[in-house]
Amino acid sequence: MESPVAGYDKVVACTMTVNQGSRRVMEKIGMKHTRSVPFNPGNLPGGEHGEVWYQVTRAEWGGNPK
Repeated sequence: MESPVAGYDKVVACTMTVNQGSRRVMEKIGMKHTRSVPFNPGNLPGGEHGEVWYQVTRAEWGGNPK
């Protein structure tokens, strides 16, 4: 049975700036840093550094389009 393919043109993900592990995973799968934004989660450690957004487009992914 063939897997269904979603019709998305891009995938976007975000994480806290200080979360180096998540940032590295996003980079390893081909996502590119697109912006940094202020983030105020209250008293969450590292929140004062903001969050970062990454994205990858269908064309950049280079997967097997169906």
